[in-house]
Amino acid sequence: MHLMDDLSTVKIDIKVRKASIYKYRQSEHQSKEREDYFSSSEKEVIYLEEQKKRLEAKIDSFPPLPVLPPLEPLIKISGTVDEITCTKALACFDVGAYTTMQEQLERKRRRDSIGTSAAMVAQVLAGSAPHVGKTDNVWQRDKSVYVQGKIDGRSFAGWVEAADVQSGEQVMMAAVPDGDGYMIYAIVACERNVFFYRQSVSGENIRIVLKSMSLTYYVLTFFYRRFLFNHYLNTEHLLAPL
Repeated sequence: MHLMDDLSTVKIDIKVRKASIYKYRQSEHQSKEREDYFSSSEKEVIYLEEQKKRLEAKIDSFPPLPVLPPLEPLIKISGTVDEITCTKALACFDVGAYTTMQEQLERKRRRDSIGTSAAMVAQVLAGSAPHVGKTDNVWQRDKSVYVQGKIDGRSFAGWVEAADVQSGEQVMMAAVPDGDGYMIYAIVACERNVFFYRQSVSGENIRIVLKSMSLTYYVLTFFYRRFLFNHYLNTEHLLAPL
C-alpha cells in the first residue's frame, strides 16, 4: 500500500475511534467491560497518532514527483560525477497522473511533438500500444531510483529506472536546465549502463542515442590515435639522419 493510502487509513481510524470514545464518555450507560474496551481504544489512538507522525515524516522526506512531460527539449550533458546519492522508491511515470488533458494539450501546442508522435506510431506499428499504466482506476507505480548529485560542480537530480553510477565516473545525461543545475531523464556511465525514465515512449530512443554517442567517441578516439602514431612514424623517417 502506498504511503498516502496508509496515512489516509490511519487518519480515518483515529477519527472513528475518537468519535466512539467521545460518544461513550457522554453516555450514561457505562460498565466495567466497556470502560476497559474504551481505555484500550484510547491507548490505540495514542499509538495511531505516533504512526501518523512517522508516515507524515516519510512523506515529507520523499523525493519530488516526476515532471512529465519534460518542460523543455532534452539536451546532452557530459562530464565527471562529483557526488551522487540514490533513493529507491515507488513512483508513477504516466503523464496523465500529473496533468489534466487540457494541460497536456497546452504543452503539446507549445512544443514540437513530431518526434513523440513518430515514436508512438512506431510503437503501434510494432504491435504494442503506448503504455497507459492505469489499472482499475489506480495509476501504476514502478520501482525506480531518484538520483541527485553534482556533475562538474553543477547539481543534477531526476528519476531513472536504476542507477549504477559512482563518483568520479565519466557520464552522459539527457536533461533539461533546472535553475543552476539539471533535471535528468537518462544517464549513461561510459559503455556500461544506460538508465532512463520508466515507461518513457522515447526511452529506447534515448538509450540508442546515448550509446551511439559513446560508441562514436571510442571509434573516433581509436582512429585518431592510429593517425597520430602513423604521423609520428612518418615524421621520424623524415628526420632520420642520412
